[in-house]
Amino acid sequence: MMRASLKENKPGEAKKFFRNAKDRGVELDAAAYSIVIQAFCKIPDVNLACELLSEMRDKGWVPSDNTFTSVIFACVKQGNMAEALRFKDEMVNCGKQLNVVVATNLVMGYCKKGDFCSALDLFDKMNERGPSPNKVTYAVMIEWCCKNGNMDKAYELYTQMKKKDVCPSVFTVNSLIRGFLKMQSLEEAYKLFDEAVAFGISNVFTYNHLLSWLCKEGKVSEAYRLWEKMVSEGVQHTEVSYNSMILGHCRQGNLDMASSVFSDMLKRGLKPNVITYSVLMDGYFKRGDIEYAFDLFDRMVDENIVPSDFTYNTIINGLCKVGRTSDAQDKLKKFVECGFVPICLTYNSIIDGYLKEGSISSALTTYREMCESRISPNVVTYTTLINGFCKSNNIGLAMKMRNEMKNKGLELDVAAYCALIDGFCKRRDMKTASQLFSELVEVGLPPNSIVYNTMISGYRNLGNMEAALNLHKRMLSEGIPCDLRTYTTLIDGLLKEGKLLPASDLYSEMLANGIMPDIITFTVLINGLCNKGQVENAQKILREMDMKDMTPNVLIYNALIAGHFKGGSLEEAFRLHNEMLDRGLVPNDTTYDILVNGNVSDGNSRSGVSCV
Repeated sequence: MMRASLKENKPGEAKKFFRNAKDRGVELDAAAYSIVIQAFCKIPDVNLACELLSEMRDKGWVPSDNTFTSVIFACVKQGNMAEALRFKDEMVNCGKQLNVVVATNLVMGYCKKGDFCSALDLFDKMNERGPSPNKVTYAVMIEWCCKNGNMDKAYELYTQMKKKDVCPSVFTVNSLIRGFLKMQSLEEAYKLFDEAVAFGISNVFTYNHLLSWLCKEGKVSEAYRLWEKMVSEGVQHTEVSYNSMILGHCRQGNLDMASSVFSDMLKRGLKPNVITYSVLMDGYFKRGDIEYAFDLFDRMVDENIVPSDFTYNTIINGLCKVGRTSDAQDKLKKFVECGFVPICLTYNSIIDGYLKEGSISSALTTYREMCESRISPNVVTYTTLINGFCKSNNIGLAMKMRNEMKNKGLELDVAAYCALIDGFCKRRDMKTASQLFSELVEVGLPPNSIVYNTMISGYRNLGNMEAALNLHKRMLSEGIPCDLRTYTTLIDGLLKEGKLLPASDLYSEMLANGIMPDIITFTVLINGLCNKGQVENAQKILREMDMKDMTPNVLIYNALIAGHFKGGSLEEAFRLHNEMLDRGLVPNDTTYDILVNGNVSDGNSRSGVSCV
């Protein structure tokens, strides 16, 4: 009866029969103990299973391989490696060979506890002394190598198993593909994928892992080719396949294609799930089509699909992004009534929305509400607040948040430091900005191009080009790429000081690094040259723009007109005015102030740029 109960997967019934027999005084043999031990392992009641196994040993009985294996497996499953290893030793001391099932379970136990060195040591011993690892053993080792990001070892084991004629399972191949994709090694992932397809050990999950990654990375064209390959290979698309393609199109802003894939999904009889609807809603929110996004939400609810936390957060974030933060907060209250539990991300969206709308008080109220709800603000929360306060010139509040953050043991990230540095640079307080820059370096955070550009702009605005150029040299020495903004700011500062040669050298360096000037750079160059009487060189820059099919703006023409007017070339000044009109540019007040009144004395401020 105990055996029958166990075969029908009713371990509880087997336990009852065992208790009943014991109560009646029935002398049970080793077979009965073995059966009930396996039953206790399945319930699971590992402690009682271990007690009965010890009782068997006390009676002088030698438990079977299956009995030892069941108990060891149950101990491993509960994370009790000490007991599992004790019974393994007892099994060997009974004269029994360590079998591959027990060894594999022990390897898995070590992996789950994070003791990968012991797992690898036992695996190596299996290869040296036996039992030889089978495809399950390899699968366990490879999976945990992939989870730990040790892809070199994972692939080494994969190669080893093939050399030993141990055929990899699709589970193993999929683990490797996931691991390589996680490490951004698409080439290696494709190599395994092609191999799996060629040898017929791929399944729909193999395709979906790759499809999902490609769509998340924005490689939608490549994902579509894989989609077509699934069709040609006879692999049926699943809900996961469709969700991946919808996500890819949404992230590219191609909502028409996303909707087309969604329609195709319905035609093929596949039922969209909460992920499908949430991803589509997110796409429409980002496009600003709030009405259709809510239509999708209503449709989802009508189909009895329960919204997830991701759905609720998508709606709240979507409303905040389009300047409807108050509506988002109202929705939050309704969602909470439906059982939604807000998280830090939820409040971060609302705080960011209020700050972008310029409502500092509402952002602070939401922050306090967040804290009162016992939701701990994270680095993103504080960075958002600091950035918002700095942009609204509330530097005192920003510093208060910075201190509060430090008091809570949270480290400022580069974005938070950058916001503070930018705030002080705009206040022309380069002393404090410089102190924060030094602090950033001291705490071990590498300043990026944005931080350097902010500092360079700050020094340029004060006319301290020596400090700005020193930062440029530091960027080069530390291997931090100088971008277009870096060069444009430095060139602007040097031209304003009349240092044409160093400005020209920087422009040449910029071009040599493959950085092409934009309209702002050309405006800076032409304005700077004209202000220093270099009108002919400025005209060359204008011709360079024409060669690049870039249309000059009004600021550029104003600078050139002022330059020619100042040099007495009135005919050329009026010709440029006519050229402006021919290009469809509308002259502004400054243009006519120069042409009519000859007012070029303040050309530096009137025709100059402050957009760098």
